[in-house]
Amino acid sequence: MRMFNRSPVGVALAMTVLTVLSAGLTISPSVSASNMPVVNSTPLAKQVFKKPIVKHFAWQSYPVISLGSDEVFTRWIVVIYNPNKRAYGEYPTFRIVAKDAAGRLLASEEETLTGLIPGGKVAVSSQISTRVIPATVEAQIVDGDFVKTKAKPSSFRQFITSNIGIIPISGDEFDLSGEVTNPYPTAQNVAITIAVKNIDGQVIGGNTTYLDKIQPNQVTPFYAESTWTWANGTPVTYEAFVAPRTFLDPWTTNALKK
Repeated sequence: MRMFNRSPVGVALAMTVLTVLSAGLTISPSVSASNMPVVNSTPLAKQVFKKPIVKHFAWQSYPVISLGSDEVFTRWIVVIYNPNKRAYGEYPTFRIVAKDAAGRLLASEEETLTGLIPGGKVAVSSQISTRVIPATVEAQIVDGDFVKTKAKPSSFRQFITSNIGIIPISGDEFDLSGEVTNPYPTAQNVAITIAVKNIDGQVIGGNTTYLDKIQPNQVTPFYAESTWTWANGTPVTYEAFVAPRTFLDPWTTNALKK
């Protein structure tokens, strides 16, 4: 299982010649009472909560053009929503599944997030490796523990992003840059994901990068090599997601406050 707070991946792709052969994007249906519930069992009581929802998912495949290599990297980005307004998601897990045209499994990897605030969204981008180009790639919610909380969604202070830039690189590739400010009184490690959208508001790409020990009220620049191209559409706007990844982070502390 891969954890959300691992180091960024995909840097090696910048040293290879890449060609986009396959891509896709997914938008979830609207939230409704028909969502399958997940059950959180605790020593004190049993609470029933709604399952997290994959709101957006996009992917692109790149064969690595190098001597003796038959590896294909598929870059993906997922946006996950917590429909529970008074429940905090601890370590929600999802699975990335790649298949060929016949439905045969090519690769499957699980990712675990640190937390999911009530009524909030979180995003992450990474990549999966296969031996051939996948016909389909999807994100599936696996599990996660939910904790009932008295904290309202508005009480979870958000990290502030500014000066976000979508930077054209050679050909039709683009990278991402910007600044983030820590609103908390202690230094924080964070994961930053910029989800790039087309004119219809669909997520078509993006990337996750990591910063450590951002000081209180400090404005810190970041740069994310995305290796995405415009195969899914032309980038028009973006949505920024910043999540703490410090031990006993302020979101979890707030959610568990009595």
